Amino acid sequence: MKIGIITPSYNQGRYLEATIKSIIEQSRPVDYYAIYDSCSTDETAEVLAKYKNHPLVSKIVIEKDRGQADALNRGFAEMPADIDVMAYLNSDDLLLSGALNQVFQAFCKNPDVSIISGERYIIGRRGRLVMHQRIIPMVGSDAYSGISLFQEATFWKSNLYRSAGGFIDLSYRFAMDYDLFLRMMRVGWSMHYINSPLGAFRVHELSKTSSMLNNLGLKEINELRQRYGYSKLSFGDWVEGARGIRLKHYGIWGLFKHRLQALLLRFLVLRVYA
Repeated sequence: MKIGIITPSYNQGRYLEATIKSIIEQSRPVDYYAIYDSCSTDETAEVLAKYKNHPLVSKIVIEKDRGQADALNRGFAEMPADIDVMAYLNSDDLLLSGALNQVFQAFCKNPDVSIISGERYIIGRRGRLVMHQRIIPMVGSDAYSGISLFQEATFWKSNLYRSAGGFIDLSYRFAMDYDLFLRMMRVGWSMHYINSPLGAFRVHELSKTSSMLNNLGLKEINELRQRYGYSKLSFGDWVEGARGIRLKHYGIWGLFKHRLQALLLRFLVLRVYA
């Protein structure tokens, strides 16, 4: 079984090397790893030059593209035909040590599984750990609530990707992974959850989740909800829905701990520590 990963890149040079190292320093080596950079204007070119001849970096493409989804579409289309498992890792996020081995072993032990997802860490701009986010299995209408899988901790078989259309929708800037996961779910995936962190999501002032959730992100999520027959959500509805799902899965004490973590994360840890 071969695993391939794509990293779309644009002006995240301060974080990119950590992203690359998190992939190429795995105990179970990646089988194919390609980076697609849209002609960044920061230090990205210098970082990429250090890895152009690395044996575990299969391809580095520096060409102007139409955004993250465009880079991913090209990257997945250019993956070798013998890649069995696919994923992507954004240029400011991390794959945790041992993640590829866990994913490989899980797919080997569960040959009928078509998608695997794990938990994640939240880290700040300095890379310091600030929060552990546990997985919330998507069941029924929960999948449409605005809570999705953790993209940086999710791997899927290439045949599932093709069955779901074999593309990332260019019309979405924020919810492209949510759209892909919904399409893969609707064609009939077989899900397996790993109850340990596989990836780390970095929150900083330039990240899309930090800057776009309340406006563009919610707009795109609502477009997807309407596409699949669900009503629109306000931001308050979205927060309340997430709270209800966490309460169902983790109970009152678990919900309280998550809320306390989120408040500390927002008002103290990210601003001062991380």
